[in-house]
Amino acid sequence: MEDTCSCHFSGNDCSGPGGPGNAASAGRPRGRVAAVDFGKARIGLAISDAERILASPAGTIPRRSEAEEAAFFCRFAKENEVTLWVVGLPLHLSGEESPLSQEARAFGQWLERVTGIPVVFMDERFSTCEAEAALAAAGLKASKRRRKRDTVAAQMILAAFLESSRAKEQLPSKHNQGQDFGDLTLGNSERGLP
Repeated sequence: MEDTCSCHFSGNDCSGPGGPGNAASAGRPRGRVAAVDFGKARIGLAISDAERILASPAGTIPRRSEAEEAAFFCRFAKENEVTLWVVGLPLHLSGEESPLSQEARAFGQWLERVTGIPVVFMDERFSTCEAEAALAAAGLKASKRRRKRDTVAAQMILAAFLESSRAKEQLPSKHNQGQDFGDLTLGNSERGLP
């Protein structure tokens, strides 16, 4: 994807007051995290609270032109004071990347460039199936499940990310260094890459 828009227009950083440049209070990261359930037809969204405890669905958008998507994600990030994006990575059951996961990675890299907000990738192998099962268990008809499935999947991706982040915080620091949690893949900015 090309950079068709930048969120850093007129000196305004779309990350808002809790943006990535601000120090976390009491050593714990703060600021709202947004999750993306990437798809070719639709994108599901979820958002956390500033304390990164709760994950809430934030809607589904149909895929649009790059310029429209760039404007949407910049506006969404600014309005919701997003400090981190989590993009779901649809892996094969074996854990290997699929063609769709490579597209999700490219989308995440584009999202980071366009909004200026760091992106991490989270294994989302079962999020859509789990979302479908949860919506069916809630008694929603198939047509309503289809409309809500992507945003609920994003909520599940975000909840898993928040939980894995809290688990990582509980480890003593010597066990935390270089630890691979399996479900979490860092984006370029998290690896210190351009």
